[in-house]
Amino acid sequence: MFQRSLRTAVDFNRAVKSLEFVQGDLRSLDLGMQFDVIICAEVLYYILPKDVAKANRNLDKYLAPHGIIVLVSGFQLVRRRNAF
Repeated sequence: MFQRSLRTAVDFNRAVKSLEFVQGDLRSLDLGMQFDVIICAEVLYYILPKDVAKANRNLDKYLAPHGIIVLVSGFQLVRRRNAF
């Protein structure tokens, strides 16, 4: 499933020459460069609680000064009236 999603994203953005997709383990990824914007879409809830700090440190390592991290999650909180 992931490979198909990655291939779709690459195909959809083929005309954007300044965009690169990288697949790797967020806890140990070694890119050797920094970025102004890091987008984490639909990934952080897969990180085990014991690995969250390591993943966050790694994200911070790749964030350029004054950069931003965009966290995207499809998780939707559903609240129903009179649920209790």
